[in-house]
Amino acid sequence: MGKVKVRFFGGLIEATGGKKELEASASDIYELLDEFVRSFGESFKERVLNNNSELRPFVNVYVNNKDIRFLDSLKTQLKEGDSIIVMPAVGGG
Repeated sequence: MGKVKVRFFGGLIEATGGKKELEASASDIYELLDEFVRSFGESFKERVLNNNSELRPFVNVYVNNKDIRFLDSLKTQLKEGDSIIVMPAVGGG
């Protein structure tokens, strides 16, 4: 389980109490998000995970600039030094 750097964007910054960047230790994305749920509470959980503890469709998570939906989703393994981005989807056109 390595230490990773996590950056938050948009409304998720409010859910982290104004923190835009954090370091954390977790073996996979699910464990990482679960750690943040324990730290920041239901407000964070409601914005990121649905009632089945699955990633909400309008939340994007990237590991080293790769969308976890094209990796192993919440089971995507993390290693020391990985860079994680958690952000709401951006719409428009």
